[in-house]
Amino acid sequence: MKLTATTVRTAELPKGKSEAIFFDSEIPGLGLRIRVGGSRSFIFQYKLGPKHRRMTLGKASPATLTEVRKLAARLYAGCRLGGDPMGQKVQAKRAAAETFKPYVEQFLQALHPHYRPRSFKQVERHLLKHARGLHSLPLGKIDRRDIASVIVSVTNAGGATTANRVRSSLSSFFTWAISHGLVEHNPVDGRHGMQSVQEIAC
Repeated sequence: MKLTATTVRTAELPKGKSEAIFFDSEIPGLGLRIRVGGSRSFIFQYKLGPKHRRMTLGKASPATLTEVRKLAARLYAGCRLGGDPMGQKVQAKRAAAETFKPYVEQFLQALHPHYRPRSFKQVERHLLKHARGLHSLPLGKIDRRDIASVIVSVTNAGGATTANRVRSSLSSFFTWAISHGLVEHNPVDGRHGMQSVQEIAC
């Protein structure tokens, strides 16, 4: 059946069943799931290899049906091209959780035994204090504009020399991140190669 505002509101769970899914007749994979207790949600189901995968598109209501239909149509089109929307959603959530600060702390732990206390404190200050504007950003999403924002802020507050040292510490951190497979490139200088962490001693 075609999912309409009316069917979304009035469809009933078959007697004796704890759950039922009513699939839309126009958009493959789009369904209305009803469970015992009255909960209703939109789902999208697709096949990946030999297995079926299912993802929730949110609480079902007549008011959200139009947007859900558009979303399901896009998901179906992506699946026809070989996409895996559920896998992409999981990856996006993971990337959002992998923020800058925890990895900076790992970097500093690895660096600490190899540096003189004074040099280490400077690097620590650069990354934990001066670069705090990056702390909550997903590591893999940080770009040159984000770095530029930090450098401009440090330049205005502490001068060009301090800003250059912060830039060097950031570049070395991202070089370390590349070597650990955490990011693909260094947003500080745009290069993909390695850079010695010795550059951060200042």
